[in-house]
Amino acid sequence: MPARPVAILVVIAASAGSGCGGRGPQAPATAPIAGEGADRADDGEGAGGGRGKEAPRHPCDPLSSKRAVDGPPHPPAVCGNGVIDTVWGDCAEVCNGGCDTPVTCRVECASTPEVCDGAAATTYTCESQGYVGGAMGCTAGCDLDVSTCLVVAPGAPVRTGVAELAGDVALVISDGTRAAVFAVDAESSALAGATVTASLRPRPLRKLPAATLAVGALGDRLGFVAADRRFGTIDLAGKVRMHGSVGDASSPVLVLAEVGRPGAGAVLLGDYQRRVLTVFDAAGAPPPAPVRMFASDNLRVVVIDGAHPLAAAAGSGGKPLVIMQWGGTLAFIQAGDHLEPLAAPPTGLAFTETPESIDDTITWSGGGVRFSYPRAWTLYLRPPAGLSKVAVAGAGLVAAFGGTLFAHADGEGDKRRVDLFWLAIPDPLAATVASP
Repeated sequence: MPARPVAILVVIAASAGSGCGGRGPQAPATAPIAGEGADRADDGEGAGGGRGKEAPRHPCDPLSSKRAVDGPPHPPAVCGNGVIDTVWGDCAEVCNGGCDTPVTCRVECASTPEVCDGAAATTYTCESQGYVGGAMGCTAGCDLDVSTCLVVAPGAPVRTGVAELAGDVALVISDGTRAAVFAVDAESSALAGATVTASLRPRPLRKLPAATLAVGALGDRLGFVAADRRFGTIDLAGKVRMHGSVGDASSPVLVLAEVGRPGAGAVLLGDYQRRVLTVFDAAGAPPPAPVRMFASDNLRVVVIDGAHPLAAAAGSGGKPLVIMQWGGTLAFIQAGDHLEPLAAPPTGLAFTETPESIDDTITWSGGGVRFSYPRAWTLYLRPPAGLSKVAVAGAGLVAAFGGTLFAHADGEGDKRRVDLFWLAIPDPLAATVASP
């Protein structure tokens, strides 16, 4: 039998313009040799003269780089020359290109104008910084000087006072006719306090806990967790009472007031691996409702009595059912010294809320309850007439002396103090519990 001719085909890849980014020319591709899969190579555009499929191109890989460089010289900013100079920062060379486009580079430098400079005009005003008025100044270091800005509007019906308490977080408790103010040092967790008269004259409280893990205002008393993980309360006279352990789970710790039931609260301790919830009731308070809510601006904890149909539907075995709303709805059963997570909330339960306030409705088959409690931060967005945002930013507040008492802690070192503001307005954080 005569020998069968062997056909050899070699394909050379094009090199001009086919590279992407920094890859350069592609390597030559060799076609199959007859007798070694040549039939598979011919996917045919017809028998005999059909062309095989072209090899796919590599995906585009653009070039991008950034490196620090000295950059061009810039005039220095001179504080005190009465001119708003530009403050120049670090410079970097940024290069982009590739994918059939030329590579281009440019130098970018960070720059910001001085905030102010002597008497030079500035775009900042007292009002833009949260005050109610006044003349914005400039320090010798070209920073804003707000010392002449007004926290209280002239002629506003606001009484003011000062409590010399070392702390940067303020809390207030009151029974309507008496009040006490506390300050917590964020670094040392030390607690300081004072009783406050209707004329806003403070009197320091003694023998308070030296350090705390968590603190929260519970109506007419202050709740705190001591370093040994025991829960305690402080009344309006400054008397400290310890109520027992809150568990041994790891931090963080939160003290939450009960919505619509002053004096009662809960301590939530732990992390995602282990949570402990301990509920404390005020002495002499009316019996708790079968569905209770403990809340902060961001967290809601609903405790449902073990005899409630919802708890029975969750198979709690008579133990309380705990629903948490913190970005999502989580369900637990209180199992001894921890919360046992459920795979999902009980069937039929619905949890809705409004963003402007803690206005939550819990519904289930055959019933429901609505908890309304304005968020504290809404007062910062819309402070009462006469007060600035600075006065209510992070302030503790309660209804006291027939109006509302604000306590704002601010400052550093020996200059720290608690400023007191009283207005004859209803309690802006009054809570209600009703049917939906």
